[in-house]
Order: sequence, then structure tokens, then C-alpha cells
Amino acid sequence: MTGWKVHPIKVYGNPDFYFPGARVAIFTDGCFWHGCLKCGHIPRTNEAFWEEKIRTNQCRDANVNDTLMSQNIKVVRFWEHELVEDIQGVVDQIRRLVKVE
Repeated sequence: MTGWKVHPIKVYGNPDFYFPGARVAIFTDGCFWHGCLKCGHIPRTNEAFWEEKIRTNQCRDANVNDTLMSQNIKVVRFWEHELVEDIQGVVDQIRRLVKVE
């Protein structure tokens, strides 16, 4: 695939990858940092801090999604475990979104 940028600072939220021609922003969310229901967890040490930190990250993610979508940019988020478990499925989904054959 061509025509993409890594961490473009001019795109709100600084997505991991951005396809300007297709207007698609891709984020890869760490399961711990973004609170994945499948494999994320809250550490027992300083539990209140981590709950708030992860909740703040989730709120920021929702704000980024809303802002980009209001700019007619498609937002796609993949969990860290999805990259490990099914990288080909992730690549196929991205190709469909950016219309790469």
C-alpha cells in the first residue's frame, strides 16, 4: 500500500496511520492503555489512579473519533491483540477502506 503517512501531526489525534486520499485515520490501541474488555486489566496497585487514567484515555479516544468524523475522516481502531491474532484480517480491512486492490 502507498499513499499513507505515519503519525501525521497535522491530523487531529495524531493517528498511527493516515491515508489522506481516502481520508482514513487508523489507530492501534494498546489493550492495557485503552481498556480492552477482552484482555485489558486494572492493576491492583494504585487502582484508582489506573481506573481514572484508562477512563481518561477512553474519553480522549471518543473525542478524537467525533472530531475526525465531523471532518469527514473515517476512523478505524484496532486493538493490540487484533494485530497479534489476525494481522491479515486487519490488513484486508484497511485495504477495503482505502480501496486498494
